[in-house]
Amino acid sequence: MASAVYPGRGIFPGQPSLILHRVDARTAGELVVRPSLGLAAAWQGAQGAYPGTLMAQHAFFRQLFSDAAHYVAHRDAWNGNGAGMPMPTHDADLEWVARAATGSVPVFFQANGAEDIRRVLNLADELGVRPVLVGGAEAGEVAEELARRGVPVLLNAGMPNPMEWDPGSDDPALSPAAFRERQRLEP
Repeated sequence: MASAVYPGRGIFPGQPSLILHRVDARTAGELVVRPSLGLAAAWQGAQGAYPGTLMAQHAFFRQLFSDAAHYVAHRDAWNGNGAGMPMPTHDADLEWVARAATGSVPVFFQANGAEDIRRVLNLADELGVRPVLVGGAEAGEVAEELARRGVPVLLNAGMPNPMEWDPGSDDPALSPAAFRERQRLEP
């Protein structure tokens, strides 16, 4: 079984990864197939903090992609003939945003509601990014539009919370990973 692992909360929480669940893995690193699938984004703000409102979140996305375009233009101009220009600083975050803006990496938007999914599609059109939906609880309501655009949807799988998992209820011949998890959970 494989999983796309989505990073934590926030408007741009990081980069999702692809892992392959293997019983013979001895370390977590051995499970990672692709450490980065693209950029992760979500309509998540915090009350009392920027960007807390939906309008501020839209502004944040637009400003970030504008900053990435300016960053690339300055970097490319300096690489071409940097005489009289300050040397650009390397910004790994803006490099990734710039890659997303050119479509070379997708942006994984966490969106469940039909209206949020429509917002993702509109913003993707505006910014020129390749969206992938994560969650998509109400994706069925906009399925025709998603299919017409070729937008992938990664549905959330209801996985048990490891702290609630009872390894004793499974097959007595536990896999090495399940055995390690049981040892970790037992007092």
